[in-house]
Amino acid sequence: MNLSAGTDFNQYTMYGGRMRCNVADDGTINAFYGDSTYTEDGSNGQVMVYQPKFYYQRIPLKTENMKIGKIVRKESILLSTTKQSGFKLHPIFDAGNGEELDYVLFGAYDGSNINNRLASISGQKPLSSITLINAEALAAARGAGWHITNMAAESVQQMLEMVEFGTMNGQAALEAGISNITNTPSNVNCGSITGSTAALGNNTGAAESTINEIDGTESTFTTAGQRAISYRGFENPWGNMWRFIGGLIIYGDGKM
Repeated sequence: MNLSAGTDFNQYTMYGGRMRCNVADDGTINAFYGDSTYTEDGSNGQVMVYQPKFYYQRIPLKTENMKIGKIVRKESILLSTTKQSGFKLHPIFDAGNGEELDYVLFGAYDGSNINNRLASISGQKPLSSITLINAEALAAARGAGWHITNMAAESVQQMLEMVEFGTMNGQAALEAGISNITNTPSNVNCGSITGSTAALGNNTGAAESTINEIDGTESTFTTAGQRAISYRGFENPWGNMWRFIGGLIIYGDGKM
């Protein structure tokens, strides 16, 4: 099929069914983007991205034998809304004991600290200068089931982007994101304020303008590399802030 990024993909629920929503601390979805009660400021719950489940298949097209073993140089990634022969459920939707989750929820915005709980709402300065353990503790303080992002969540984002964009270079396909703002002074949080992509809703694109705040001084940027972007409701899939990836253990013995 010859599809173009955007509306052509909306016919598939993992794309078209993906949308921003308000989620209460107990996990209840209070409203979806477009509902009269939907808000971005946290008054009706955290701003999250509702992601329907999907299945995938990875087909190696070009491999190379290396000292460390066979590596894949080129592959085809296929996605399906239903289980097909040769396809696997993406692991983020595996609840264990054979149960499949129909959806998961991702934070729509860079995390901020509101009343000692990790928050995903607009108009906030993203959190920085914190350890991974403390970040996870702030997420857990919101209630059962709340966590920072992990490898499975990042994989979902990357897989959807690569298939829709037809490239691994998201910056070329979309925009650079907030990646060209001076990170000085080095001991100060130089992140931009969340929520400038609110008007995009569930769509992919760039904010008209984004407010950056450094040590009390605010600047408004309107150009690529300095303004926020959103991929189907997820603000700053790259750029603005470094973020922790939970559930990842890297081991090396000096030979790797």
